[in-house]
Amino acid sequence: MPTDANTTRGGGGNNGPFDADRHETIAATASDMFITAPRDKSTIRGMMVSVKRSERGDTAKERQRNKSSATLSITNKFGVPAHFIAIANQAGEEAGDMDSNKIQDVFINTALKAQQFHIECTSWDMNNVMLIPTLVDEEGATPADRWDFTKHRHLIDHHGSVSMKECTLWTEDCVLSGTTLEIEDQEWILTKARNSSTSELRRRVEMKMEKLPAYQQGGVTYLKIMFDIITYVDDNVISALTKYLTKFKDHGLLKIKGENVSTAKLALLAVCTRLSDSDRLPHDAVNDIIEGLSKVTHSEFKDVFKNFKLTRVNSLLGGAGQISGSKMEQIEQVLEAAETLYNKYSTSGDWNVTQKKAYMNNCFNCGGNHPGGYMKCNKPKDEAKIKKNREEFRKKKDQAGENGAGGKTKTGGNPNKSNAYGKGAYSPPTSGEVVRKIKQRIYCACQKCGWNESHSTKYHDSWVANKANFALPANHPYEIEKVKFNALRGTSNTPNTPSNNDSYNARSNQNSTGATNNTGNNSSNSTNSQTGSANRVSFADQTNPQGINLFQSLAERAEALERSSTSPEVAGIAGVLKNLFRPAP
Repeated sequence: MPTDANTTRGGGGNNGPFDADRHETIAATASDMFITAPRDKSTIRGMMVSVKRSERGDTAKERQRNKSSATLSITNKFGVPAHFIAIANQAGEEAGDMDSNKIQDVFINTALKAQQFHIECTSWDMNNVMLIPTLVDEEGATPADRWDFTKHRHLIDHHGSVSMKECTLWTEDCVLSGTTLEIEDQEWILTKARNSSTSELRRRVEMKMEKLPAYQQGGVTYLKIMFDIITYVDDNVISALTKYLTKFKDHGLLKIKGENVSTAKLALLAVCTRLSDSDRLPHDAVNDIIEGLSKVTHSEFKDVFKNFKLTRVNSLLGGAGQISGSKMEQIEQVLEAAETLYNKYSTSGDWNVTQKKAYMNNCFNCGGNHPGGYMKCNKPKDEAKIKKNREEFRKKKDQAGENGAGGKTKTGGNPNKSNAYGKGAYSPPTSGEVVRKIKQRIYCACQKCGWNESHSTKYHDSWVANKANFALPANHPYEIEKVKFNALRGTSNTPNTPSNNDSYNARSNQNSTGATNNTGNNSSNSTNSQTGSANRVSFADQTNPQGINLFQSLAERAEALERSSTSPEVAGIAGVLKNLFRPAP
């Protein structure tokens, strides 16, 4: 049980009564809790700071122990985006390209990790050196001359707008002119950033760090280089991020799992911050986000933002309800208001889509985008319009599946996507893979069409331009594998179409039957022997329904490959195949 001294509160001495049952002190009067004059606000540090800089330890051992705790890695490390690691395959084609959805995911996931990094740095009072002032005079004699200390940007939040020059110069000033604590902060942040990076990311950052003078190789510089690698921004990235905003405007919360506003807020802030830092935030971004927030199944929430889009006035936003400030500040206000309203409905149990994702469908009736399609459209049904739109939809779907001479793709994917591969056997190719055997057929990898039987990514445009007459070079990996595969099967080097082999298979089965039935008396044996002889297949007999000698065709293709190949190994294999399939004189 606590002593009297432990139960005393405030400056009024031992006046607070002690509740023996609850084991806690309850203040009897205000004087038990409050001092006479309030403390100076400027002396109060953030409550999230667990260990102040001045309290990190009096001895080297204590400070080292605190450093070990402060510089631990965050839970999920920063890493190099997969789309930055492009490997050429054996046909000289890229194994993958930058998908817009992946780019958006990189920025959103990085924002989550940066948030955790920021919180942990705050806990150990390491934010001071990451609050970078505005550079006013690079040639100033002292740090006070070089920097405007009335305007700061936090590197983690605004790494896109803080230049590399500012980071290296700020690090240099902290190391050469800063107090011991500034140097220590740079060192601790550097260690924490390294620990929070994957080995590949660390390798890439440190290659750049090594080129800088030692006095510029601090934590701030490391973070800047790290964020620049992860969230590299060029025209393709800007386009992908802008597309994300357009997608949210068109589909809103209906495309987000559970229509979760908090998830949408995090994603939108990550995307908009990067666009804003690059001076590429669309001028109508605020209106687009408001419109997207109105696309939700919750009727009251929908009405709030529908009306807000028209009036730009809403009581949730405080005061007269008019949002103000920069575009980024307005977006933050709108999203904060949306999350407040979302929390209200969720807490009361009125947000009933938390565990499901609404299914969106283009409505054949009204042409809009809403759950359930035309079956659940609340507008009068126009049967003629529905029929027409449905037929057009099916026609487009059939056209999207075209491959070669009117055939359908076998990819399991969508040819209209940047990556048309499917799942399972039709999944995307591994590094360097151009050819794959799927269900006793040979397929070629095309990034735009998926697995197909006519062309690879490198030759996609040539195939599109002349589908009827297009043919891959004889030394292409697909052609080589097709020759090998068809040689083992005893078929021609024609497209993998079962009908091409029907004549051959029928005769083979007939021959096999004749051989099996070759039993009984001499008369039967003689008859069966003649039947077997009549059905026996020779090279000269191997013709398809069009009258083409299959083995002769194989021999000619192999000879062409032998002559055109620059690889001795391929030419040697082709020579063997040529001699194997050439009919005897």
